[in-house]
Amino acid sequence: MTIKEIAQLAGVSVSTVSKIVNGKDENINIETRNRVLKIVKDYNYSPYSFVKNTTSARTFCIAVLLTEASANLPLINGIINRARSLNYQVTLVYMHSAEEELKSITALCKNRIDGIIWEQFDGNSEISRKQLSENGIPYVCINGDRNSSAIHIDFARLGELATEKLIQNKHQKIAYFPSPRLKQESSFFNGFRQCLIHNLIPYTESMRIDHIDSHLIETLLINEFTAAICTSRETALSVYEQLDRLHRKIPRDFSLICLQDDLPAETTYPKISHLVIPYYNYGEFICNYLIEELEKLPHKEHSFHYPEPDSVSIDMPRTVRSRHIVVVGSIHMDINLNVKESPQLGKSIEADHCAFIPGGKGANQAVGVAKLGKEVTLIGKVGNDYEGTMILDFLDKNDVNIQGIARDKYADTGKAFIHILKDGESSITFYPAANNRLAPEDIDKNSRAFKNARFCLIQTEIPLKTIERTAEIAKENNIEIILKPSAVPNLNSRLLRMLDYFVPNQKEINYLCPGLNTPEEQTAYFIEQGVKNVILTAGHNGCYLRSKSTFIHFPAADFTPVDTTGAADAFIAALSVYLSEDLTIEEAIKYATCAAGFCITREGVTSAMIDRNSLETYVSKLNPL
Repeated sequence: MTIKEIAQLAGVSVSTVSKIVNGKDENINIETRNRVLKIVKDYNYSPYSFVKNTTSARTFCIAVLLTEASANLPLINGIINRARSLNYQVTLVYMHSAEEELKSITALCKNRIDGIIWEQFDGNSEISRKQLSENGIPYVCINGDRNSSAIHIDFARLGELATEKLIQNKHQKIAYFPSPRLKQESSFFNGFRQCLIHNLIPYTESMRIDHIDSHLIETLLINEFTAAICTSRETALSVYEQLDRLHRKIPRDFSLICLQDDLPAETTYPKISHLVIPYYNYGEFICNYLIEELEKLPHKEHSFHYPEPDSVSIDMPRTVRSRHIVVVGSIHMDINLNVKESPQLGKSIEADHCAFIPGGKGANQAVGVAKLGKEVTLIGKVGNDYEGTMILDFLDKNDVNIQGIARDKYADTGKAFIHILKDGESSITFYPAANNRLAPEDIDKNSRAFKNARFCLIQTEIPLKTIERTAEIAKENNIEIILKPSAVPNLNSRLLRMLDYFVPNQKEINYLCPGLNTPEEQTAYFIEQGVKNVILTAGHNGCYLRSKSTFIHFPAADFTPVDTTGAADAFIAALSVYLSEDLTIEEAIKYATCAAGFCITREGVTSAMIDRNSLETYVSKLNPL
């Protein structure tokens, strides 16, 4: 391709093409210049040797000078792809020192590069800037010289975006983890603080955590942090691992967001919400900016898109999510023995089958609530033994929050030996062990679990003084209480007056109010004692609801029993879930009755609890619209 052919294609004179190619086009119409330059680039036209020796000859090649320490693949890809789309070639140069920087600039000037994208090595490259100016080579600086004609990634804006994301999710107690590897950390931190101020959230020095050590979890708990921003993925992973080791689930218990470069999908496990530094878009923008300078085009607006953080590890704090349920009660290992007859004094019996299943009324009810999709925290105590480890793992896998469960090194994990007859009826020998060591002080230590709770479920297989302290804290937090009595000689009137729902079975109510024979009389007795609602469960006879103004009988669901051990726990779990969603007590009992029915069709308790979809599908078939 000759200059004459270029002129013919462009519809201009040869002299016009020569002036444009050699940069002497001040008086030429901008549309004409752009049309000629496009043809020159499209056909890869090179001037003759006499033009090449002219100092203003165009090469349509730009250079990118980067310090190796900050060489960033997304940035480079953004520059190269944008340059190629505009028919420019890119020369990439890495520098290790200020001396190499000067040598590189000198060589590029000698080879008549059109322009340079430059990350200055020490931020004070006066000799290099002078050389570029004398040779008429435009340049833009990145990540450094703010006096040059370039736009910079606004790390303060990134700090604001990360913080705003958490604040939008109702977080106010936010920890900040800096990284010395991020050059612009101070700008990012300023954005974090500025966003707090804008949202009227006070900043305190405790928010900034410079070191991750063995006391991290304690630091987060003492300051009641609900979320954290990390300026590197490595830091975020350390925080994630420490939280996960103590069964703090992300984002259920804690929200986490980190600043990071683009990473391939396969390297992003575990899933952590990230705010991508927009290096690729930045590379495209600065390349476009430089070429606009070279081609004397008006500059576009100095901005580019900052992506929003994703929400994979972000949720609202527990205290402001839909109100959860707290369960305080027994935790033990169930040893199920299938027998033909009940144990009798002086007689040995043979078991047909034996199974070890995590249980206890507290654990049973917590798993029942979790399977119905409601957030639940269990407070209790196990031993520092193999059974305790098994139970904690089981509860954790079933989405029960186990932060309130303590391990007692001086006691065994509780056990229940359950003899199950062919008709599903059972007798239980209960070894409380660590459950008897659950003290009022343990409830006080976990008082935060009661914040924003809707219901507190209590059973009497723990010390009575602990039950009373639980009820006190529940009432201080305006939480409704459901109490299931079991193996308890009496309940004082002060405790009864705090109960919103009292759910005994027939044997338990006979024991607690002897001399009263009918469900009407028995339930009325507890209403007179100050209980707001009494629900008497009567096995295959269904249940009875008594309030001050109501006495209603509900029939049992039609299920064939295999093991009736967990029926009451399944009933109470479903009752609390549906009452917490503002159903009437009559509607909630219909769901609870079916949940109990499903539970007795399988052996075990926790493993027999029904999930929400199955329960609601069954109830909808019973009550079609």
